[in-house]
Amino acid sequence: MKKLTLILTFFFISNFAFGQDTIFLNDKYEEVESFKEAIYYKTIEKLENNKIIERLYLKSEQIKTETEFKATEDDKRVYNGFHKVWYDTGELRFVSFYENGKKNGDLLSYWKNGILKRKDNYKKGKLKKGDCWNENGEKVKYYDFEIHPSYIGGKQRMYQFIKRHMRYPILSKKYNIGGKVIVDFKIDITGKVIDAKIKQSVNEEIDREALRIINSMPNWKPGLQDGIPVKVRYRIPMIFNPN
Repeated sequence: MKKLTLILTFFFISNFAFGQDTIFLNDKYEEVESFKEAIYYKTIEKLENNKIIERLYLKSEQIKTETEFKATEDDKRVYNGFHKVWYDTGELRFVSFYENGKKNGDLLSYWKNGILKRKDNYKKGKLKKGDCWNENGEKVKYYDFEIHPSYIGGKQRMYQFIKRHMRYPILSKKYNIGGKVIVDFKIDITGKVIDAKIKQSVNEEIDREALRIINSMPNWKPGLQDGIPVKVRYRIPMIFNPN
């Protein structure tokens, strides 16, 4: 009887999670066709008053994030309500609150042992007060919740690197072709550039050169979230001028 109950419970959970509003994702959070290919899956629940709740799970069915959104008139979504994130081992990592896309209220984060790690208070997207504690509950010097990745030496050094390493494509230069390429990429937890893609194209030859430059960059200083290195998406415009 116990075995039958477990089977029925799993059947219920699986059918709830894998309904028509379920999206399967690979390790890059890109959509894939089946659960077999997936590392994560995401469910989208649409409620009254334009409210949407999106949940992201590990393949093991351990929840990773749960977020409330509000659907706008132009069919976009903005954060509106809670945003919760869990450690992969199941402990709550942090919870924050939003109103119309801006942090509003307390952001509370926790160590894996359950002790409060930080308490930040926001009003309409602006930090008003913040405190941090160590794993033993002792107060420590405050540090920002989110720190963006940065090119070592700053943006000016980054653009100097791009200019110094640019090899203008022969045919594009011959036919006086130029323009702005926008490259999307990620900085991983070690600071390495990964997953570079063209967001705005000029032509195949120039796009290829833009990707070569980005992929040849030295490691950046990685982004941090609550003191933990995280992957962060970044975007760079590059101007190709044949003159």
